[in-house]
Amino acid sequence: MSEIPSVDSESARPADGLPEHLPPVEPPSAGFIVQLFLVPAVIVAVVIGVYLLFGRMAAGDTDWRQLVSDIKSDNSNIRWRAALNLAEALDAEGRRPAKQGRSLAEIPEIAGALNDLTLQQLQIRTPNDEQQQQLQFLLKALGRTDVIDAIWPALQEALSPSQPTETRKQALQAIAMIAGRRRERQQSLDSPQVLDALFDAAAEGEPVLRLHAAFALGLIPGGRSELQLTRMLEDPDSKTRINAAIGLARASSLGGLPVFRDAVRDALAWAREDVSQTTGDRAFEQQLILRNTVQALQQLAPKMPTDERREFASQLQELEEAVRDTGLRLQIKEARLELEQSPAGESA
Repeated sequence: MSEIPSVDSESARPADGLPEHLPPVEPPSAGFIVQLFLVPAVIVAVVIGVYLLFGRMAAGDTDWRQLVSDIKSDNSNIRWRAALNLAEALDAEGRRPAKQGRSLAEIPEIAGALNDLTLQQLQIRTPNDEQQQQLQFLLKALGRTDVIDAIWPALQEALSPSQPTETRKQALQAIAMIAGRRRERQQSLDSPQVLDALFDAAAEGEPVLRLHAAFALGLIPGGRSELQLTRMLEDPDSKTRINAAIGLARASSLGGLPVFRDAVRDALAWAREDVSQTTGDRAFEQQLILRNTVQALQQLAPKMPTDERREFASQLQELEEAVRDTGLRLQIKEARLELEQSPAGESA
């Protein structure tokens, strides 16, 4: 029987030492190098460029000069798109940590452009629904700016008794937004004309105007504000009294304690009610009042006389047991412990 011949690996190699089944090696072509390196590099560059573009947009790097120019356009679509973009840029900037340099909220040209457009809207005596929404949007945008002198003409007109109550309320909210940011920066909205307007609103017949005036005054430190807030502790509207007491608490004043005592008592009665009998709006409103009251009591605890602290701690103990909301109950407990552990303050 014939044997299958074996393959000698050494004898099977050609003279150049390479296996017969491998093709000869050729240097890479220029096209191959382009596909391998240049094309991926271009793709990466495009991706990075898109990322940076959207990063700049998210960071609020807006061409505000162009937007200010567009607000003055005769084309309503261009005008309102620019106003929307400016407002969104201001809002986005407000949510980010403060940065060095001048912010959009501090640029007079932006504030002035929004002021002028707001004044135009305020001249419409019988606005339709869309125009009312546009005015509401503009007043909120004014509240995001910090150049009070540039926007005061529009705010002053919006606060005029000739304007609807809703418009006047939104103007008061805009002032509160500005005052709140100033307060966060350890500054004050030190403007006599603003205070005068808030005092006028505090004397209005509409409770909604008085309560928003009290809220704004509570964000503006100073003797004039505190004097007006003290007067408003006797307001016939309970929410106005609460806002006045909270404003005084921000100034470390104990003047609002009687109002807080009534608020805790009312909250206890509310907490013991049948949940099915409490509407959603009333429950939300009551919780908001209670949260603000508890926060104010916790802030004032170190200054309270011993008997006042004990009384409020006892009331909060009852409230803690009656409240159903877990988060609210925890906040009440923290305030109660603060009242129980704080050293004695001023004597009664």
